[in-house]
Amino acid sequence: MSVTAVSTVLLTVLAATPAATDVTSITLSEPVASFGAAVLDGQLYIYGGHRGEAHAHSRDNLAPAFRRIDLNHPVQWQSLTMETPLQGLALVSDGKYLYRVGGMTAHNAAGEAEDLHSTDVVRRYDPATGAWSDMPALPEPRSSHDAIVHDGKLYVIGGWILAGEGHGQWHDTAWVLDLNDEKAEWQALPAPPFKNRALAVAAVGGKIYALGGMTSDGEISRKTYALDPQTGNWSELASLPGAGMQGFGVSAWGHASRLYAAGTDGALYRLGNDGSSWEAVDRLDHSRFFHRLLPLDATSLIAVGGASHEVGHLDDVERLSVTR
Repeated sequence: MSVTAVSTVLLTVLAATPAATDVTSITLSEPVASFGAAVLDGQLYIYGGHRGEAHAHSRDNLAPAFRRIDLNHPVQWQSLTMETPLQGLALVSDGKYLYRVGGMTAHNAAGEAEDLHSTDVVRRYDPATGAWSDMPALPEPRSSHDAIVHDGKLYVIGGWILAGEGHGQWHDTAWVLDLNDEKAEWQALPAPPFKNRALAVAAVGGKIYALGGMTSDGEISRKTYALDPQTGNWSELASLPGAGMQGFGVSAWGHASRLYAAGTDGALYRLGNDGSSWEAVDRLDHSRFFHRLLPLDATSLIAVGGASHEVGHLDDVERLSVTR
């Protein structure tokens, strides 16, 4: 089933179901940023992430938890089977399973020289059984990337590879895996016209979008690109509004045929139908980056966790309206 079809079914069900409890009452188990998160069957799932002081990287700074909470009755988090603690990973859903894609792990303890490594591991989680299973590994280790499922295919774009000593190497590749084919292997996508990490990837209207991030030259990008999977063509659209750090650690989601994004300036933006401009439609109480923007119901998105320049790591959930 395509992401568009899954979203249509999800929105229809949620629109007919009255909310039982305000999701803004949800508090994460601890403040966390750069984590994996997804919504499946009304449950919010969170995997790993960075905790503690910003720019401190060690085993102790990786949140060792995989949890979920019912968004319709957000009373208590449920602990699930945790595997390798990671940050800079992607966690996505195809409507039945969750897929954990790549990420970064630390081999060093707190106070030791940083020894950070990206992973090529991809794992599938079955909520019905609580079991993890192997998926084809990424063609190269990758972290600080993003991913999305569209039309039964898993797309992975952006990021870099960390391999211990030295600086990270930015990836100039992007990949797709057919989730409906048990024998499928990763296939190369047409080369993106950018090399960015800490970007956002989303799918809507039959296209895959990649926006924001940091370039291999260390510059903050607010550019928006769209990939047409049918033609393989990349196109550049309107840049995300803002200045300074806006675009770095941004998050995006395709919702009801429109693309939404939120970053450090605190606004929820919606891309125009022709891709030539963005408009602000709502505002966060706490501006944030390295958070996750996810679907809630027919008229709302949620912004989960992340980090703020004013507060540090965040442990809250904010509800954002897409109807303005």
